[in-house]
Amino acid sequence: MGNSLFQTRLSQRFIGFNRGMRVKIKTEPTVEPVTVNDLTDGGNNFLKIEFDEDDTLLTNQIKAARRLAEDYVNRKFITQTLTVYYDEFSMEVPLPYPPHISITSVKRLLKDTTTTLTLDTDYFQLGTNTSDFILKDLDLHSGQSLEIEYVVGYGAAATDVPDPIKEAIMRIVAGLYDFRTDVVQDANIATIPLNSRRLLEPFKIHIY
Repeated sequence: MGNSLFQTRLSQRFIGFNRGMRVKIKTEPTVEPVTVNDLTDGGNNFLKIEFDEDDTLLTNQIKAARRLAEDYVNRKFITQTLTVYYDEFSMEVPLPYPPHISITSVKRLLKDTTTTLTLDTDYFQLGTNTSDFILKDLDLHSGQSLEIEYVVGYGAAATDVPDPIKEAIMRIVAGLYDFRTDVVQDANIATIPLNSRRLLEPFKIHIY
């Protein structure tokens, strides 16, 4: 399936009958796509830094930069577990933030009752790296909601993340490191630099 067609179909599904979507991160990544060594003289020295006094600052900025990049492209990079809630849903339910690795659980919440749905009995997935799944023969009562826990990311290691994404994250960190306030000379500093956005654009999923 072409990327543009995939984006169009995904956008259409998000504006369908699946409303009130909320996403929570249940398990954070255990590593980041880039490291402090990638940015300093311990490795590639992307930032041309030859001291370690700012290592803690850079560690925090790498995490912030990764999250900014993830939000920009509507994807997750390193393996992590998400929980998505739908207040209203149809038979075809999209899962945000690909790439998707696996679905851990699907639960229907109705008043004080929680029902755990079973794969291939109550629902089935579309594809192995699916962007959504289909509910089978489910009575769509009003007032019920859906809770899906699932695992996402390119993989558990930094090497699993595409190089353009890592390059974009390093450039975002460079901007955060050089400009530690939101305003310089009365001009707003762009959160994601233009070159980073260009690197990330091919990976972006547009959700309207």
